[in-house]
Amino acid sequence: MVTAIRTNKPINEAEATANSTLTGIMGRISAYTGREVTRDEMTQSDLKLGPEEIKFGAVKKVFTIPVTGAPPA
Repeated sequence: MVTAIRTNKPINEAEATANSTLTGIMGRISAYTGREVTRDEMTQSDLKLGPEEIKFGAVKKVFTIPVTGAPPA
């Protein structure tokens, strides 16, 4: 990566990242179902692992900032 930056030659890791993610999902589904899962089965699956609609906007969550020495909230 350092060489790519110094030589101004971009690195495209999209395929490796996609394969790694698919492997992780396959492991998760295999662990949940207790059976072997194939790559073809996963690429043809209609399984949805995310929200129905992805959109930008406000997050409805209260974030607390920890303070050293203060009791936990």
